[in-house]
Amino acid sequence: MLQQKNFDLTYMEREGFGGRITIVTDRANASERYVIKLQKRTQSLKEYIAQKLIAALGCYSIPCEWYKDSRGEVYGALKFMDGLKPVGLQHCHDLTVEQKQKMLFYLALSCILGNADGGEVYLLNTAGTPTAGDLADMDVCSLDYGEALCGKSIFAATFEDDVNGWLKIITEVSLDLMEKTEDFGKVEIEDGCLEAVRRLGCLDLEQLDDCLSDIERYFGKQQAEWYRQYFVDLKTACGAVERSHI
Repeated sequence: MLQQKNFDLTYMEREGFGGRITIVTDRANASERYVIKLQKRTQSLKEYIAQKLIAALGCYSIPCEWYKDSRGEVYGALKFMDGLKPVGLQHCHDLTVEQKQKMLFYLALSCILGNADGGEVYLLNTAGTPTAGDLADMDVCSLDYGEALCGKSIFAATFEDDVNGWLKIITEVSLDLMEKTEDFGKVEIEDGCLEAVRRLGCLDLEQLDDCLSDIERYFGKQQAEWYRQYFVDLKTACGAVERSHI
């Protein structure tokens, strides 16, 4: 647990759905910085949950911690990542096939999670060593899920319709905006979007147990139970959608 007394706070000028973002810097180690939405506690929680979900889906997730302020309130805090390079459907010409696949996975995931903010996808050097700027060696990550994880339906029967609709939207948009190449055309784009459904459909819910226990401890039992049921129903819905695409 990160404690406010050990950090200096810097408020960013830009304000979004999550209010003004705060950068907290460890007073004993200036390289240890975290990004927190202190003005929107619920959004900070969703940012934390999203990264734990991404990890449970077997993808690279941004390290995150719990942060307690001077009043004892707990927030989700994402580690500040240096060197992020934004990518998108119209800015992915130089990406490898694998990077394009991962980009589409994250964009589809963000859409399926009902993220009104759209989500953000980046290239990131995860090797831990300086890079000469070779994009091919960089991994793909995603953040800005503060408006996500709030699906309209909480029951799997109707959730399936939502997932189908979101998958259709992100697939159509991707087909429209992405440049088709010999090694990455219509089939690959459709498959990249469907990968989010596949992974959610076989989500190991036990990998979220620690996260849900923390949510109950810091945000209450009702909040934890809502998310627990949300992920159960999301998994069920995505499993059904995947089977319909076989």
